[in-house]
Amino acid sequence: MRILPIILLALAAACSGGDSDVMTIEGAYTLESVGDIELPASHDGEEIVAGSLELREDATCERITEFEGDEPRTEVDSCLWAGDPDELEVIWEDDRIYIGSLIGSRLTLAGDELVWVYRR
Repeated sequence: MRILPIILLALAAACSGGDSDVMTIEGAYTLESVGDIELPASHDGEEIVAGSLELREDATCERITEFEGDEPRTEVDSCLWAGDPDELEVIWEDDRIYIGSLIGSRLTLAGDELVWVYRR
């Protein structure tokens, strides 16, 4: 059958495209859930109401987390990141390491015994 080789050739051409097919991980992400709980979510006795994560081209990053409660506050954490969409590593200033991945627009990071989910 001649159809199968034509289909395989078309698929190979589609998968081998140039830079336009490469997923970039750099960018701004909005916190969606913490530990499988959509925001607002409790963590360490505090309620997280919003957050963001920015992964910059120079391998630096910054996480902003907003807490609500008796004393509302905003926490800003600097970090470094390395890897690619399949294997991402984020290293915080206090040497904690989160491991994650980017699938589509969903970035997941495992750390602090929880999974943090961000959307681009």
